[in-house]
Amino acid sequence: MTKDDRIVPMPTPQRVDYAEAKMAKVRQSIQQSFYLDMLELPGPTAEDGDVMRFTATEIAARQRDRLSILGPIVARQEIEMLGPMIERTISVLGRGGFLPPPPPALMQNNMKLEYQNPVSVAMRSGELSSVSQLMQFMVPFAQIDPNVIRRFNTGKLAELGAEILRVPPSVLKSEEEMRMEMMQEQEMAQQQQALQQQMALAQTEESLSKAQANRASAEAALLGAGEPV
Repeated sequence: MTKDDRIVPMPTPQRVDYAEAKMAKVRQSIQQSFYLDMLELPGPTAEDGDVMRFTATEIAARQRDRLSILGPIVARQEIEMLGPMIERTISVLGRGGFLPPPPPALMQNNMKLEYQNPVSVAMRSGELSSVSQLMQFMVPFAQIDPNVIRRFNTGKLAELGAEILRVPPSVLKSEEEMRMEMMQEQEMAQQQQALQQQMALAQTEESLSKAQANRASAEAALLGAGEPV
């Protein structure tokens, strides 16, 4: 018995929706293969069939939850496929002389690959949420003891947020730039303080000179009147 590979109409002439259902299953299978079903954010359906809208906070929470589910899948792809592929490519290009000599810092330390994608940002966004919750928790205690807020290193918080959210380094000031600005502010404060001291000294001298002038004029008036001074 041979297999019939001929293209023939499907034996369901009275079921027009059969082909649509079959194509819908194929589309769903493709979406699940590429994990598209985890990236979509379907909204709740109302009684009339309309899709209800989310708030911005709810959308952010749902997106973070979906991306955290994809985290292990993406991590496995990075470790098992992308990492060895990149290392092999760099090794081949280096032996072939297509890459410039690496810097000494790279020769001393082992190279570590870091991938930047929305999934990695979502996986570490929990750290920012924890910091925000801690700050909100400490606000009532700061009203009793203001020194509690000083426990936070604001500079480190800014660096951590920029690292997690993948902010370009050019946005934040470097340590040297911050040090230069602080020195300039201190110099300006010292100059302003010296100027204020000079102005106060000039006003004092002016007041003394006026007092001496008034005294001299009073003495002259008394001498003109013939009274002893």
